[in-house]
Amino acid sequence: MKYTLQQLRESFNYVENCLKDMGIEEIELSEDWYWNIEPYDKFNMYDIPTIDNKTINVGSLCDDIGVLDQFVADNVPFHSNLSRLASILQYLEHHIEKND
Repeated sequence: MKYTLQQLRESFNYVENCLKDMGIEEIELSEDWYWNIEPYDKFNMYDIPTIDNKTINVGSLCDDIGVLDQFVADNVPFHSNLSRLASILQYLEHHIEKND
């Protein structure tokens, strides 16, 4: 299976347009902390992630936003920060579902 940059662009445009249609221009962060599963463990279907083996840890949306903003300002390579963007998108999904 392959996922093209065009598909990714269309997906982000779709999400942005849906949010605008819903009248959402910004999201109030009513929560900051979240559980984070390390990427290797997230996609390893053979072992169950546990806190004991450090595959589950705590993330912060405020930290994620701050780091992403700084990286955009400094034009820093993004590859290691896609998980920060993913966490923000997951919060957005949770926020919208909770307020429906």
